[in-house]
Parts: sequence; structure tokens; C-alpha cells
Amino acid sequence: MKTKFSFLLVLLLIIGINAKAQQTKRATIGLITFLSELNPENKKVYAFDKQEIPLKADPFLALSLSWEATNWEKGNNEIWYRLYEHTNTESDWIQAKVDPHADQIGNKWISQLYFEKKENKFIDLKIVLDHNSTVSMNNVVLNFFSPGKSKKNTDKETQEKTTTVTCPCPQPQFETRLDWCPAGNCPPNPDPSPTTVSHLIVHHSAGTNASSDWAGVVRSIWDYHVNTNGWSDIGYNWLVDPNGVLYEGRGDNILGAHFCGTNTGTMGVCVMGDFTNISPTDDAKSILTDLLSWKICDINADPLGSSFHAASSQTLNNISGHQDGCSTECPGNTFYPELGTVRNNVNDHIATNCEASGLLPPTDLEGIVVSNTSIQLDWQDNSSTEINFVVERSINSNSNYQQVGTTNTDIATFTDVNLTPNTAYFYRVKATNDQEDSDYSNELGIATIFTGLEELENVFELKLYPNPTSNWLNVEASQQLSLQLLDYSGKLIGSYELHESLQVDMSRFARGLYLLKATNGKQEQSHRVMRF
Repeated sequence: MKTKFSFLLVLLLIIGINAKAQQTKRATIGLITFLSELNPENKKVYAFDKQEIPLKADPFLALSLSWEATNWEKGNNEIWYRLYEHTNTESDWIQAKVDPHADQIGNKWISQLYFEKKENKFIDLKIVLDHNSTVSMNNVVLNFFSPGKSKKNTDKETQEKTTTVTCPCPQPQFETRLDWCPAGNCPPNPDPSPTTVSHLIVHHSAGTNASSDWAGVVRSIWDYHVNTNGWSDIGYNWLVDPNGVLYEGRGDNILGAHFCGTNTGTMGVCVMGDFTNISPTDDAKSILTDLLSWKICDINADPLGSSFHAASSQTLNNISGHQDGCSTECPGNTFYPELGTVRNNVNDHIATNCEASGLLPPTDLEGIVVSNTSIQLDWQDNSSTEINFVVERSINSNSNYQQVGTTNTDIATFTDVNLTPNTAYFYRVKATNDQEDSDYSNELGIATIFTGLEELENVFELKLYPNPTSNWLNVEASQQLSLQLLDYSGKLIGSYELHESLQVDMSRFARGLYLLKATNGKQEQSHRVMRF
């Protein structure tokens, strides 16, 4: 006898259409309040039969599930679905596995993203729990997405291939966000966080291995990450399809959401497909090699080496797989053992295809304040053919460089003297010979404050960090304060109210020295702040 189950059906349909590009649709079904009984396998089974899919998909249907449950155990509790093209046809049951990339927040669980035929019109759902399970479920939500057929963006942005000083491997060509989402309805995070990359993390999407529209797959992943997972943007920095096409996700040096909640210092690359039982295509692995070669050179790391990753407190391969950070099969049980070959291919690619030409510029320009009137500079000499190094300096900003000295061949140090105390200076260095000049080194900002950037007065406790800073200045105090930020000419450029903690965006201002004044209404103190 077929058991009947009671449920409350909640339908929410959200449709967005852009006439310029593809049509996209998103819809959800929420299933709440249900009954259960024991089946012959001594399990608790919850069933929902033939729910109509509330959208017409094209070119395929993207599907994910989310549910709220306490005491959920991934090994003992399961959610399954099956689809119908017609009421008298049904597909096999498919287990909706928990997505290892999704953050586990509270009692909410999220499945992987699945890709199904656009012809599907109905869906069955069953929840299977162990007999002794103490799971308490509030609701289950079925998330549907139709990406619409991709139309190529005719206003394609020009991409300049970039190379690095330490290794001139070019950045490979890629599809920008406007290429894979020309409708413009897949916006990036409006407030992205930068990160200094030290480790490159390889993933698989665990989705479909075949598609006629991979840009549509990227849009589906964006929708899944933003509208199902609740993230600010697609989680990966880059994505690769089986045809060897590279897609820009969050982009270069932007903090992603892909590595076990320890994303700082990582770049996430998703090779699209499920590589549990098969390997990526040769085209996919080729563009992956190009991308990893460019970035491993950009950060001047050894593709065959390992280093400490502070966010995870682990020593990881500089090129790692997702499963190196936490318990997951990503990037697939077949692909993961091939990462050693990937590292070797990157190393060989750099040696074979990224040979340096011309006069190499110096790198790693650093400086120390010797006194309040002198600064010592040191840098890395990367060329064997320079005659000398030219040192240039700019005062209070990095916009008016003038030559202030030279050093002879192989001399990679210079002391600048007779400087003005309490002044910000900027430096850059280049190598020269009779034929050419190199590119410039990195710029260095430094101030002639021998004792550091300590407070000028210490009336009450106020903490500033990091100082110097290039972007955000964190300000903390145990009392409410009013703050004023002045440039060194005394011009007021910002006013703030501090309640225990505050972040000041210094990236809006020119590089140089500033004065931060703080008052509690009775007392006042000042701090020097440097933006480099």
C-alpha cells in the first residue's frame, strides 16, 4: 500500500530577462511539514511525488537542494531525487551529495550542483534516514536555474597579456565576466577583498563532463554560489572547460571561497567536470598548465616545492588539490593523483617556454631607516649584463621621480643621505648598460622616522595596525573617540566616529604620510600614519 505524506508546498518563482543576451530563470520549491514511517530496510523515508518544475529550462536545467536539519550525518542520512520528462517516464534515483565547497553554517546543508536535461518537467524527492537517527528537519528547498543559451559578447574587452619580472610567462587569454555573462546579471562582489597569493589550489566542479554551452555552466555555478550558498560571488578565481577555454571568476589576487574556509593566500582554479573516474581533457590540462605557470612565476614560487600556508596552518604543495586542505574527494580520485604530473608540466613549461630576454630589472627593493636623515636601500640583482643601477626618488608621493644616484656593476645597495626628517620618500631602481635600460623594480615607500610610526602623544590607549598600510587601517580603542585624518599640509581629508573598532580605507588617498588626531572630548592625541 502506498503511504501518503502530508506537506505544505511553497512556490517562489523569480524570472529575469535581458533582451540583449541570454534569458535566465531561477525558481525554488520549498517543502515543509512531512510525515514518515519505517520501510523494509528499517529506514525512515520521507517522500514527495511528482512536483512540477516551475520553469522551462534552456539549454539545460541546473539543480541543487538545500535543507535545514539538526544532527544530520552525511554517511547515514541521504536525499535522493529523480526526474520525469513526462508523467509516465522516470529517470534513475540520484543521490544529492553535500557540496564540500559550501560553508557549513548552523543547521543549513547544501547539495552539489547537478545538470539535467531541459526536457524534465517533474521531480520526485525522497529523504532516507537511519532508523536510529535523531535528525530534525525544518524544510527542504529545491533550487532550479535555467542559464539561457549563450550569446557571444560583441563588445569584447581587449586583454593585454601580462608577464612578471622574475619569470616572463604570459598570462593566458581568458573569457571575461562580460563574455560568459553578457547580460550583465552576474555581478561581481561589490566589495572584494585582496589577498597575497602563496598557494594555487586545483578543484573540479563535480558536475557534468559534457555540455554544449560551457559559458552557461559558468553562469549556473555563479547562480549556485550566490543564490543557493549565499556567497558574494562565484567562489573560484578561474575556471577551465574541457575545450581549453579559461574563464575569469573572481579574478587575480581576489579572496575566493573554495578552500575549506581557509582561503587567504590562495588562488582557486576549477577544472569543470567530475574527475572521480576520468581525467580532464588534454585541452583542459594544457590551459591549466599555462595558467599555473603564469601565476607560480608571478608569485616567484617553486612549482615543485611546498611552503607554509598560514590560513590553514599547514605546509602545502605550492600547487595543491582541494583535498589537501580538508576531507573531500575534490579534485576527483582520478585527477588528484595526476597533480604531480601537473607540477612537473608547469616546471617544464617555465623552463622551455618562458626564457627571459633583455636586461632583467631588479626585484625585492627594500629599505631601512638608518637615521632620521638617511635611508639604506637593498635589492635583488637579476641581470648579469648591467653596467650600473640607477636609483630614483620621489618626495611625499610616487609621481615626481628624479635620479638621485647610481651604483656600479653587481652593487645592489645604496644609502640616500641628507634627507628631511619626518618625510615620506618613494624609490625605484632600474638596471642599465650601453644597449638598454631594464624595467623598474617594485616601488618602495618609506619615511624618515627613525623611531618608527609611534604615537606623538600617549594620553589614552589607541591601537593602529597595520602601519604603514597600503589599503585598510584598523583603529581600536577602549572608549568612544572622534577621529580626524589630515594630510601633512594640515588639510582635513576625513572624519570618523570610533566605537571600539573602525576600518579606514587608506587606498583612496595618495601614498605618503598622514596625521590621525583622536579626541574623547577632553583630551587629544595624534598618530603618524603612512600609506605606501
